[in-house]
Amino acid sequence: MNQTIKYLIVFALCLLPITASAAGSIASGHITMMLLYDGHTGVLLKHTNLADPDSCGRSDYIILPDTYSHFSEAYSLLLASYMADKKISFTVSGCYQGIPAIQHISSVKG
Repeated sequence: MNQTIKYLIVFALCLLPITASAAGSIASGHITMMLLYDGHTGVLLKHTNLADPDSCGRSDYIILPDTYSHFSEAYSLLLASYMADKKISFTVSGCYQGIPAIQHISSVKG
């Protein structure tokens, strides 16, 4: 293959958009507020350790979207953790309605 064509192919590949996920972990801590707010379709949470790894513009809340695949089970886990004041941790990925969206939830007894 001609050297010039190789360089053109490499250059063209460099111009393609790269998709990346900036999923970030939120350290284990306590839920300090749960909020069902008319302007959002999901459960808003305040937590002792919040982050905004995808630059959603909000680091004061995270959200469990109502489209979450196991919403009922996740909501029950969040509510139990909140009421019992037990530690819980999250992985957030992407933005939902401008707020970091919960991707994974982890609760460890102890």
